[in-house]
Amino acid sequence: MKMKGVKQIEMDKNAAKAAWHEYCAALKGKKGGFLKDYYALKSAYFILKDGRKIVDVFEAMKRAGLTVQGYPRLVIAPLKFRRVLFKAQDLSWGGQNGGGTFSEDKWNAPIKFNSAVVLPRKTWDFARSKENPKQQLQVEAGVSAQVPMVPAKYLPPNSDGYFVLWEVDKWSKWEDKPKDPFLLKRISENLFAVMAYWDLTPLERAIFRR
Repeated sequence: MKMKGVKQIEMDKNAAKAAWHEYCAALKGKKGGFLKDYYALKSAYFILKDGRKIVDVFEAMKRAGLTVQGYPRLVIAPLKFRRVLFKAQDLSWGGQNGGGTFSEDKWNAPIKFNSAVVLPRKTWDFARSKENPKQQLQVEAGVSAQVPMVPAKYLPPNSDGYFVLWEVDKWSKWEDKPKDPFLLKRISENLFAVMAYWDLTPLERAIFRR
C-alpha cells in the first residue's frame, strides 16, 4: 500500500540479520547516552531482518507537504489517543521555522517519547506569498484530528510505543475519511516500523464519527 510522501525503507533479510548480529556484539554490556543512535540502528536492523519495513516520518512529512488549509497532509498520533493536536513551532522570533508537534489534544500536554512526535525546523519550506497558500503553514493555537481505529486483527496487546499514521485532504472536527492508515511502532525520534496497514470498513467509519 502506498501513501503520498511515504517511502518505506526495506532491506534484504539476511543482510539485515548480519548487521543486527554485529550491533548486538558491539553493544553488549555497553551503556551511555552517546550510544543512543547505535541502539536505534540495532532495533531497526532487528525489524528489517524479519522482513518488515521502516518509515522515516520526518522525511515522509516533508515529502507529503501541506493541505490546501495549510496543515500537514500526513497525521501521526499514539494509538492510545482519541484525538491528536498539531501545533506549529514557536514563532516568537517573527517567522515560521517549518516545524511542529503532534501531541495529545489537551492544554499543556507533556511532550514525551511515546506520547508526541516533534518535527524539526525546516520540515516544510514556506513561500511567504499569499498567492501560494499551499506552502504556508497555518499558525493558530493548534488544529486537532480524530485518531482512526485499528482493526482487531492488528490491535497490539498494549499501546505503548505504537502510533497511527494516516493521510487527510482536509482537517476537520468531523473528519471521517482518513486515508490508508498505518500502524507503526516507534524505533527512534524519526524511525518507525510498519506493523500493518488497512482501509477502514463502512462500519469502522461509522464508529469513527464518535
